[in-house]
Amino acid sequence: MKTRSLPKHIQVVLIYVFLAALWVLVTDYLIARLIENPELLVSMEGYKGFAFIVITAVFLYFERMGSDRALQRNAERFRVMAEFTYDWEYWLGTDGHFKYVSPSCRRITGYTAEEFLRDPGLLENIIHPEDHELFVEHLKEEHVEEYPSSIEFRIINRKGEEHWIGHVCQRVYGNRGDALGIRASNRDITRRRKYQESELMKIEELAQAEKMITLGTLVSGVAHEINNPTHFIALNTPLLRETWHGTRPILDSYYRQNGEFRVGRFKYSLLKDRVDQLLDGVDEGARRIQRIVNSLKDYARPDPSDMNQIVDINEVIQNAITLLANPIENQTNRFSANLAESLPRIRGSSQKLEQVLINLIQNALESLEAKDKSVSVSSGVDALNHRVIIEVKDEGCGMEDKTLRRVLDPFYTTKRSKGGTGLGLAIAARIAQDHGGQLTFTSEVGKGTTALLTLNPMPE
Repeated sequence: MKTRSLPKHIQVVLIYVFLAALWVLVTDYLIARLIENPELLVSMEGYKGFAFIVITAVFLYFERMGSDRALQRNAERFRVMAEFTYDWEYWLGTDGHFKYVSPSCRRITGYTAEEFLRDPGLLENIIHPEDHELFVEHLKEEHVEEYPSSIEFRIINRKGEEHWIGHVCQRVYGNRGDALGIRASNRDITRRRKYQESELMKIEELAQAEKMITLGTLVSGVAHEINNPTHFIALNTPLLRETWHGTRPILDSYYRQNGEFRVGRFKYSLLKDRVDQLLDGVDEGARRIQRIVNSLKDYARPDPSDMNQIVDINEVIQNAITLLANPIENQTNRFSANLAESLPRIRGSSQKLEQVLINLIQNALESLEAKDKSVSVSSGVDALNHRVIIEVKDEGCGMEDKTLRRVLDPFYTTKRSKGGTGLGLAIAARIAQDHGGQLTFTSEVGKGTTALLTLNPMPE
């Protein structure tokens, strides 16, 4: 069984009492031996008190030296533990002023311990504005207890850089139970947070990849089901048009002889010039459905196909603009197309290049914050590099550098909440590469974005 030792100050007193008693016994013994000599007795009595004082002083001196060495050792331990800790430690007194701040605060914040000690408000001033309320709420008395309490928040260091901090604190008390303030430890967890964000992004990418695998499985069956009725529409529309053209001379003759009449609920005078337009709409709708189904197949199928067409890039641009007529009309009053004449032909797939142009124009339109902002499409030739160039330029919101660097990454999107998959531009870039070309972007926040598609022309 382990026994508890006496406190050090009691041990010192007991030693002192023991030595004093020993001294008295020794001197009394000597006096008893020398009692027959009165002169010596007087001398011994005189020196007895003096010798006791000397021995006591020597004992206290050495005891004090031992205490000083112990204090020095303790002070050195504290200094090493406090000043060489990797984390940023501090002790905040009950008066709101720092009692201690470890030097490691400079590595994390850029500010020295002396600056924190001089300015108690410096800590709150460097908290990220979005996390300030969280930090202040955390420090309220009811939230900080005797046991550790933790939060994570951001600071803006002296260089203006954003750092994530893992903060742990608790209330501390003296030996008598009096409150001494708050003891806190702060660790820079920026790398960990970035790693976590990267992991979350990878999980999202895997989820999107799984969705695309599922889509690839479903598309083949769905495409077949959609294409069947679409073929009926595409095949029957010419028959309806032929029937109408054969019937119209008879209806026109009847109209001239008998005047106005109705076909169903429509007046013939209004209907006769619109049937061809209606049939054109049905025909174009069927073709558009086929293009959408083919686009779904292309999203799920990475291998390039039908790459041997001779493509007029201006015609591809005009087709894309035609398909996007409605969004263009709804989102901008300043759309323009400047297409160079006599462009070299491209060998590849007109449908795939049309898909690229639709994606670029659609993204440009979606970036606009007002209808008076412009979108322009232009084509031309880079004579120096012998390439056909297509430029889509907008006056939209623009992109930050970190977004610009990742804009072509598969599954990366800033429009996830709006249903974006992050595949559009990735596939557009792949299609450009399949045509021996390249898709690049330049952008400035608040001023707009320019997408540049460069393609290799056919050899002359």
